[in-house]
Amino acid sequence: MEYTLNLKQEPRHSSHWRFDAALFKNELLKKEILNEVKDVSSATNWDMHKIYIKSIIKAFKKPKAPEDKIERLNKKISQTKEVIAKNPNQIHLYTTLDTLDSQIQTELTELANRWQRRSKTKWIEMGEKSTKYFYARYKSRNSHSALAEIQIPTSQTQNNNKEVLNYIKEQYTLIYSKEEINQRVAEQITNNLPQATSQMNNKLVGYISQEEIIETIKKLPNNKSPGLDGLTYEFYKLTEEHIVPALELIFNQVLDTGIMPPSWCKNLIILIPKKSKDLYDINNWRPISLVNCDAKIFMKIIANRLNTICEKIVPQHQQGFIAKRLITDSALDILTILRNQEDESKNH
Repeated sequence: MEYTLNLKQEPRHSSHWRFDAALFKNELLKKEILNEVKDVSSATNWDMHKIYIKSIIKAFKKPKAPEDKIERLNKKISQTKEVIAKNPNQIHLYTTLDTLDSQIQTELTELANRWQRRSKTKWIEMGEKSTKYFYARYKSRNSHSALAEIQIPTSQTQNNNKEVLNYIKEQYTLIYSKEEINQRVAEQITNNLPQATSQMNNKLVGYISQEEIIETIKKLPNNKSPGLDGLTYEFYKLTEEHIVPALELIFNQVLDTGIMPPSWCKNLIILIPKKSKDLYDINNWRPISLVNCDAKIFMKIIANRLNTICEKIVPQHQQGFIAKRLITDSALDILTILRNQEDESKNH
C-alpha cells in the first residue's frame, strides 16, 4: 500500500463542505437528488454523479439558521403572552402558544444537534437544550492548529506555513513509507498458521446483495465526519431506498474488476493533538484520515465478512479485534492462573 501526500494550503478559516440532513426537508431538492441517484449506471461514473449531487445541493438556498428561527419564535411567544395577559378569555391563543412552544423545542433540539456535530461530542445530557456546552467543546477542539503549533526542530528562524506543511509532509511520508521485509523469515513464521479455504475466500469476495448493504447502512452512526466528497452517513440513510441499487452495482463492479472509483483513493488527513502541551513537536499530534462514506460502507461489508472467517481460523486464545471476543477475557485468564499459582504456593 502506498500513500501520496498532496499539500493544499487553504484559507485560515475555510472548512470542507458537508451534507446537511436538514436540507432534505425541501421536497424539490430531495426529488432532484433521488433522480440523479437513479441515473447511476457504473462505478466509473459514480464520482461524477456525486459531484452533480453536491452541485444540486449547493444550488438550493440554504434554510435559515436555527438561531434566527428561535429568535423569531421567542418574539411571537412574548407577543402572544402579552395578548393573553390583557385578554385571558381568548382560549384559542393558548393553543397557539402550545404550538409555538413545540416549534421552539424542535429548533432548540436541532441547534443542540448542530453544535454536537461541530464539537464532535458524543455525549448530550438528557433534556439539555443549551448550546453553550457544545460551543465550548467546538472552540476547544479548534483552539489548536497544527500549522500554527508545529515547529521545525532544525530551523532557527520563524517558519512560514509552506515550510511547516512541507515538514509535516516529509515526516509522515517517512512514517508511512514502505518497509522491507525478510520474505524467508515471514514464510517461516506463517508456515504453520491456519489457512483460509477456497470456500472462505469465495465468500469474502462474493456478490454483495442489497440486503447486505441495507443492513450495514442501518447500523451506521450519525454525526461522523465525511471524506472529501462531503456526503455523510445521514445522506446514505435518507436516500437508502434509491441509493442501495446504485451501491450494489458499484460495489460488485469493484469486486469484479478490482478498479475503485478515484474518490476512494483520496482521503483528507487532519492532525489532532494527543495532549495539550509540547504541541511544537510533531510526535504529539495524531493523524486522522477522513474517508468517503461510500468507501467506508464497502469496507464495513468486507470487514464483516472477514470477521466471520477469522472466528473460524483464529485460535480461541487470541481475543483481540475478533467479533464476539473480548481481550479482557485474556486478562481475566491470566489473573486466574496467577491466583491459582499463588494459592498452590500457600498450600505447600
